[in-house]
Amino acid sequence: MDHKLLESPRQVVNLSNRFVREFERWVTPNANRDLNIGGALGVLKSARVEYSLGLAVEYHLSVSAAVFDGILDEAEYLVSKGYLRAAAVLMGAALEEGLKTRARTEGIEVGPRDTLSPIIIKLKAPDVNVLNEFAAKRLESLAKMRNDAAHGGYLNYQLDEVSGALREVRATLEQTLQHG
Repeated sequence: MDHKLLESPRQVVNLSNRFVREFERWVTPNANRDLNIGGALGVLKSARVEYSLGLAVEYHLSVSAAVFDGILDEAEYLVSKGYLRAAAVLMGAALEEGLKTRARTEGIEVGPRDTLSPIIIKLKAPDVNVLNEFAAKRLESLAKMRNDAAHGGYLNYQLDEVSGALREVRATLEQTLQHG
């Protein structure tokens, strides 16, 4: 059997994915165990069931969550140095791109010119229901903070408000991207 064919999951999915790790455990012979196609097929069936029932996190959502978490870490650093405007811009960029990523997983068309407000409206639509009305209102206030910062508006926000907004964005992205 050509083991090159069995190495293809590495090219598609990071090895941190538990299904890939378990699959590779069954298809990689070692001194203690032969190749076990039945075990590998069991892993694939389990993965299919979990994904179809929504029990497994979409891989690209978890990658996105990690990327946006890093951007938010940078924003927190900027806050610690007193650069509130720059922090608010980064925070807003992470929120916008994170919500766009989630919208795409819901099959929602998102254009490059879509900003936070239209994306929030699309995600709270009754047929999508990713965001409830309360969450959408909170995100709209964060969008206003970002817009004020990004477009040279009067930034009348204090350190604790920007820090709180960062915590809110982090929690929102964690919930929206990791529990997709």
